[in-house]
Amino acid sequence: MLERQLLGSAPGTACISGPAGMGKTALAIMFAETNRSAFPGGVYTVQATPFESVDRAVARDVPDTNDPYLIILDDVDARSRARLPYELEALRQTHPNARVLVTSRNIQSPAGAVNLEVTLGGLSQAEFRELLETRLVAAGESALAERLYAAFMGHPLATTMATNLLKSGSLTARQLLEGLQSFTFPAIVDTLGQGIPDGAAEHGHVRADIAAVSDQFLQRLHDSPDLLYELTPRGFEQLVAELLGRLGYEVTLTPPSKDGGKDIYAARKDHLGAFLYIVECKRYSPGNPVGVGLIRQLHGVVQAEQATAGILATTSFFTRGAKEFQKTIGFQISLKDYLGVKEWLQAALGKR
Repeated sequence: MLERQLLGSAPGTACISGPAGMGKTALAIMFAETNRSAFPGGVYTVQATPFESVDRAVARDVPDTNDPYLIILDDVDARSRARLPYELEALRQTHPNARVLVTSRNIQSPAGAVNLEVTLGGLSQAEFRELLETRLVAAGESALAERLYAAFMGHPLATTMATNLLKSGSLTARQLLEGLQSFTFPAIVDTLGQGIPDGAAEHGHVRADIAAVSDQFLQRLHDSPDLLYELTPRGFEQLVAELLGRLGYEVTLTPPSKDGGKDIYAARKDHLGAFLYIVECKRYSPGNPVGVGLIRQLHGVVQAEQATAGILATTSFFTRGAKEFQKTIGFQISLKDYLGVKEWLQAALGKR
């Protein structure tokens, strides 16, 4: 089916759907490798993100050529299902010679978004037994093999991981089954370590107490801003993320190291559209102002990521050169110094 849709003379869009771990991406890559000669313009894999449209993500890495080429658009569930059909249509217009292969965890792709959908399901019991044998793991007793099959519901990835454990000798089949038995463990416990049942009044009290502690912490920072300097650099990043979240942004913290000049993604949607801001945080002492070099670096990251704008937040201040450079790109870079962070604190506390 994929061959008929994607190897024909007319460019088309196909979708491989199914739950996580079913092998959607693996099938897409296998299709590309098997039919690579049919795509003289190349094969390109693009990961969809919640921060930019499909056509913008593709435009960064995929050239448009006169030869047929394949775009594997992986995990489009990161995009809005309402907007995805329009984004895929925009992609067809900007890349008319591309064949597009989409992977999605949704069992049904958005109406009108694709020409063909292939849905992956779990293994049959016969396929499960065959996988056990090809992985050099003896199925053993028939009843035991049936219990293993029922435990994994034919899930290919889970089955492969389990057979690796069995092959290594780390677990026996019975030990594996015992480990897979259903269990529950409360997320909230009392002072004696005993679980608090769901729906108990204590749950509401715990949530309220956590919110109160967070509010109290922000209030302390607002009343005594010098406490900002006692935060670790990562703590300052987490504070800024908390403030932006309270101010209505959808926030994602990047890993604490090797972040590529960006600490936070802050996204917002309103009646004007969707906007993505890249935030860099610098927990500096008052005597260590932020220079123009970091502003230029953030500006470069914003351009590379095709974000709406960048924000540099610091517990210190900015040099004259940094402020003068920012004025030349005022709609692309915003500077938030010690006083600006205090304003964020005021606004965040005022919203609760």
